[in-house]
Amino acid sequence: MGFFGEYIHSVDDKGRVIMPNKIRCSLGERFHMTKGLNRSIFVYTEQKYQEIAEELDRKPILDPSVALLQRFLTSTETSVDSQGRVAIPIKLREWAGIKEQEEVAIVGAGSRVEIWNKKVWDRLNEDLDDDRINAAAQAVGFALQNGRNDD
Repeated sequence: MGFFGEYIHSVDDKGRVIMPNKIRCSLGERFHMTKGLNRSIFVYTEQKYQEIAEELDRKPILDPSVALLQRFLTSTETSVDSQGRVAIPIKLREWAGIKEQEEVAIVGAGSRVEIWNKKVWDRLNEDLDDDRINAAAQAVGFALQNGRNDD
Protein backbone atom coordinates (compact mmCIF):
# COMPACT_ATOMS: atom_id res chain seq x y z
CA MET A 1 0.00 0.00 0.00
CA GLY A 2 1.19 3.47 -0.73
CA PHE A 3 -0.04 7.02 -0.62
CA PHE A 4 0.01 9.14 -3.76
CA GLY A 5 -1.36 12.43 -4.98
CA GLU A 6 -1.40 16.06 -3.96
CA TYR A 7 -4.46 17.77 -2.51
CA ILE A 8 -5.03 21.35 -1.39
CA HIS A 9 -7.44 22.06 1.48
CA SER A 10 -7.97 24.85 3.99
CA VAL A 11 -7.57 24.52 7.73
CA ASP A 12 -10.71 25.59 9.57
CA ASP A 13 -10.90 27.84 12.63
CA LYS A 14 -10.52 24.80 14.93
CA GLY A 15 -7.32 23.53 13.27
CA ARG A 16 -9.07 20.79 11.29
CA VAL A 17 -8.53 19.87 7.67
CA ILE A 18 -10.44 17.56 5.37
CA MET A 19 -8.43 14.43 4.70
CA PRO A 20 -8.94 13.41 1.05
CA ASN A 21 -11.06 10.28 0.67
CA LYS A 22 -8.39 8.28 -1.19
CA ILE A 23 -5.93 8.91 1.64
CA ARG A 24 -8.51 8.58 4.42
CA CYS A 25 -9.53 5.09 3.29
CA SER A 26 -5.93 3.83 3.33
CA LEU A 27 -4.94 5.42 6.65
CA GLY A 28 -7.33 3.29 8.64
CA GLU A 29 -9.44 4.19 11.64
CA ARG A 30 -6.52 5.38 13.83
CA PHE A 31 -3.23 6.84 12.61
CA HIS A 32 -0.24 8.82 13.86
CA MET A 33 0.98 12.36 13.18
CA THR A 34 4.57 13.41 13.89
CA LYS A 35 6.94 16.23 13.10
CA GLY A 36 8.35 15.80 9.61
CA LEU A 37 11.37 17.02 7.71
CA ASN A 38 11.53 20.55 6.33
CA ARG A 39 8.84 21.67 8.80
CA SER A 40 6.19 19.33 7.46
CA ILE A 41 3.93 16.91 9.32
CA PHE A 42 4.28 13.18 8.67
CA VAL A 43 1.19 10.98 8.93
CA TYR A 44 1.61 7.21 9.29
CA THR A 45 -0.78 4.30 9.49
CA GLU A 46 -0.91 2.58 12.86
CA GLN A 47 1.09 -0.35 11.43
CA LYS A 48 3.81 1.77 9.82
CA TYR A 49 4.27 3.89 12.94
CA GLN A 50 4.59 0.74 15.08
CA GLU A 51 7.25 -0.58 12.67
CA ILE A 52 9.23 2.65 13.02
CA ALA A 53 8.90 2.67 16.82
CA GLU A 54 9.92 -0.99 17.08
CA GLU A 55 12.93 -0.43 14.80
CA LEU A 56 14.11 2.42 17.02
CA ASP A 57 13.46 0.32 20.15
CA ARG A 58 15.89 -2.32 18.81
CA LYS A 59 18.68 0.28 18.78
CA PRO A 60 20.93 1.03 21.77
CA ILE A 61 18.88 3.14 24.18
CA LEU A 62 21.84 5.31 25.21
CA ASP A 63 22.74 6.24 21.63
CA PRO A 64 22.08 10.00 21.35
CA SER A 65 20.93 9.64 17.73
CA VAL A 66 18.33 7.06 18.74
CA ALA A 67 17.06 9.29 21.54
CA LEU A 68 16.89 12.27 19.17
CA LEU A 69 14.85 10.32 16.61
CA GLN A 70 12.52 8.90 19.25
CA ARG A 71 11.83 12.42 20.53
CA PHE A 72 11.45 13.86 17.04
CA LEU A 73 9.02 11.14 15.99
CA THR A 74 6.85 11.38 19.09
CA SER A 75 3.37 11.00 17.71
CA THR A 76 -0.17 12.04 18.32
CA GLU A 77 -2.61 9.23 17.66
CA THR A 78 -5.65 10.59 15.89
CA SER A 79 -8.58 9.75 13.66
CA VAL A 80 -10.92 11.34 11.14
CA ASP A 81 -14.28 12.68 12.29
CA SER A 82 -17.63 11.86 10.67
CA GLN A 83 -17.18 14.72 8.18
CA GLY A 84 -13.76 13.53 6.97
CA ARG A 85 -11.77 16.08 8.97
CA VAL A 86 -8.69 15.53 11.08
CA ALA A 87 -7.66 17.90 13.86
CA ILE A 88 -4.02 18.87 13.54
CA PRO A 89 -2.57 19.32 17.05
CA ILE A 90 -1.48 22.88 17.77
CA LYS A 91 2.16 21.87 18.42
CA LEU A 92 2.35 20.24 14.99
CA ARG A 93 0.63 23.22 13.35
CA GLU A 94 3.21 25.50 15.00
CA TRP A 95 6.04 23.21 13.83
CA ALA A 96 4.79 23.35 10.23
CA GLY A 97 3.80 27.03 10.27
CA ILE A 98 0.16 26.17 9.55
CA LYS A 99 -2.38 28.74 10.64
CA GLU A 100 -6.15 28.58 10.79
CA GLN A 101 -7.93 29.57 7.57
CA GLU A 102 -4.79 28.91 5.49
CA GLU A 103 -4.30 26.33 2.79
CA VAL A 104 -2.27 23.18 3.28
CA ALA A 105 -0.90 20.67 0.80
CA ILE A 106 -1.66 17.06 1.69
CA VAL A 107 0.82 14.93 -0.20
CA GLY A 108 1.03 11.16 -0.60
CA ALA A 109 4.68 10.18 -0.17
CA GLY A 110 4.73 6.39 -0.50
CA SER A 111 4.50 4.90 2.98
CA ARG A 112 3.39 8.15 4.61
CA VAL A 113 1.30 11.26 4.05
CA GLU A 114 2.85 14.69 4.44
CA ILE A 115 0.97 17.85 5.42
CA TRP A 116 2.61 21.13 4.43
CA ASN A 117 1.95 24.81 4.76
CA LYS A 118 1.03 25.38 1.09
CA LYS A 119 3.38 28.35 0.72
CA VAL A 120 6.31 26.28 2.02
CA TRP A 121 5.31 23.38 -0.26
CA ASP A 122 5.20 25.69 -3.28
CA ARG A 123 8.65 27.16 -2.46
CA LEU A 124 10.11 23.68 -1.99
CA ASN A 125 8.84 22.65 -5.42
CA GLU A 126 10.08 25.86 -7.06
CA ASP A 127 13.62 24.95 -5.94
CA LEU A 128 13.54 21.55 -7.64
CA ASP A 129 15.47 21.08 -10.85
CA ASP A 130 16.68 18.10 -12.86
CA ASP A 131 20.20 18.21 -11.39
CA ARG A 132 18.95 18.05 -7.79
CA ILE A 133 16.47 15.29 -8.61
CA ASN A 134 19.09 13.21 -10.46
CA ALA A 135 21.64 13.72 -7.64
CA ALA A 136 19.09 12.57 -5.06
CA ALA A 137 18.14 9.55 -7.18
CA GLN A 138 21.78 8.53 -7.56
CA ALA A 139 22.45 9.04 -3.83
CA VAL A 140 19.82 6.41 -2.99
CA GLY A 141 20.73 4.09 -5.86
CA PHE A 142 17.74 4.96 -8.02
CA ALA A 143 19.41 6.23 -11.16
CA LEU A 144 17.01 7.69 -13.69
CA GLN A 145 17.69 7.96 -17.36
CA ASN A 146 15.18 9.20 -19.89
CA GLY A 147 12.49 9.15 -17.21
CA ARG A 148 12.86 5.41 -16.48
CA ASN A 149 14.47 3.46 -13.71
CA ASP A 150 17.70 2.08 -15.17
CA ASP A 151 17.57 -1.44 -13.67
